Amino acid sequence: MVSSVPRLAPRTWVLGLFHSAARLVVVGGRPSDVASFPQMTASYPVTKLISRSWNVPRVGKTVVRVPPSTDLELIDRLWPGARNPDHGYQHWRWTRICARSTDMLAMYDSNTNIIGIWCSQVDVPARIGSRFYYQLDYLEVSPYHQRTGLGPMALALVACRASELGCDGMVLGSIESARGFYEKMRASAGGPGTWQPSEPGLIPFHFPKGRLNFLKELADAVED
Repeated sequence: MVSSVPRLAPRTWVLGLFHSAARLVVVGGRPSDVASFPQMTASYPVTKLISRSWNVPRVGKTVVRVPPSTDLELIDRLWPGARNPDHGYQHWRWTRICARSTDMLAMYDSNTNIIGIWCSQVDVPARIGSRFYYQLDYLEVSPYHQRTGLGPMALALVACRASELGCDGMVLGSIESARGFYEKMRASAGGPGTWQPSEPGLIPFHFPKGRLNFLKELADAVED
């Protein structure tokens, strides 16, 4: 059962969350990410999120787009050196990650810079037991946007995507350094049923339907 959450005015609660929970967010991370993969050519996904925009506190206008390969190549040049070396994901290269993704979207600021990106690498939605879930395999916010509240907003937009697909919840495997973030976002420990991350060492979390809806409401509250 999902624990109850105080029903404050949405924007007031969102502002407080964005300011208090802001930090780098990463999930997943596989040794094979450093291998060579073909350049992404797909034009997926089809989503209504690309017709919306959000006014994120301390960030400004934010939109969602399917990132072209040129933008992925750019963040692969700019982000690795700015990542915290203690977090263990400096080897990530988004051109390679997205080349084998089934669903991927990026957040852009008003200057058309990518400020956040996520993907799933399984069928979406994924069937787990008798229900359907969005499996979040990779999520990262720009290392140049630390402590701006972008982490909670990125997760809220993933929830919007999962809701759009009719998912009953969301599952993910977190690296150790991001555990506190997902706990603060009130993810449930472990996976639904017997679900486990595909790679060893990742910490399983899931957001059941009630929490998924609540995350979606965080994004809806700051939509333009």
